[in-house]
Amino acid sequence: MTERWQYVLTDGDGYDPADPALETALGRVDGDAKRHWGALDKSTGRTALWADLAGDDEWYTTESVARLVTMSTAYASKGSALAGDTGLATDIRDAVRWIAWRPAELAARRVRHR
Repeated sequence: MTERWQYVLTDGDGYDPADPALETALGRVDGDAKRHWGALDKSTGRTALWADLAGDDEWYTTESVARLVTMSTAYASKGSALAGDTGLATDIRDAVRWIAWRPAELAARRVRHR
């Protein structure tokens, strides 16, 4: 499943990263991914993945996932400056695990505050 998703996100291997149109797109993805990665809270006691997305609103989770998709696209895209970066892969994996845990934590908090 992961390989198929990677293929969908990156259009497989059937592209030339030196193509001017793709080069521009890769540059944009790289820039966004680097910005998101740099701002990602990697601490063990984090309460949000990004400081500007702290809160219980579902939109914060949706936007967090969108940022992780951008980071994943950069990681998986041939020609990206972040392609194959193991540190990025580790941080994406940890962030996805945190998101998967977060709904249970939020539900427990809501119950405690009733």
